[in-house]
Amino acid sequence: MASYALVHDVSGPTHLLLNMLALWVIGRVLEPALGWWRFVALYVLSAVGGAVFALWVSDPLQPVVGASGAVYGMFAALFLLTRVRGGQVRSIAVLIGLNLVFSFLLPGVAWQVHVGGLLTGAVVAVVFSLAGGLRPGRARVPSVGAQAAGLVVVAAALAALTVLGAARVTVAGLLG
Repeated sequence: MASYALVHDVSGPTHLLLNMLALWVIGRVLEPALGWWRFVALYVLSAVGGAVFALWVSDPLQPVVGASGAVYGMFAALFLLTRVRGGQVRSIAVLIGLNLVFSFLLPGVAWQVHVGGLLTGAVVAVVFSLAGGLRPGRARVPSVGAQAAGLVVVAAALAALTVLGAARVTVAGLLG
């Protein structure tokens, strides 16, 4: 479920270049703010979340490729973590909105992966925020154990949704 984020459609380099540009720009902000292991967890879980959402809301036999789910997860995390820290979020909100519009309008783009990555990235950001004391003025040291436990819960939920989605597809195939 995560390996699709490491490959891309070869029909046109534009989408790949935009994903890599977004990863570089947003990653340069998020990775220092989160630390490397939280950043990797956000990226991987968002990528998996995009695939899981696509499994549930689109044709499960239609393959999806690209890092877009992970990139959208980073968009959501940047928005929420900036908001929690009291920062200005208008520009990232516009970026997310424009990208979602293009997701729905451009043919051949798996909007399901984008929405799934966005939702998963938001959940991961909430885990970091609740378990990490990210609000301004809080003296509490981020709880690595609480964050890791929250991420395990998110990963387990994604795994369960994947198993249930695969079972649903199997049953539908047997009945249809």
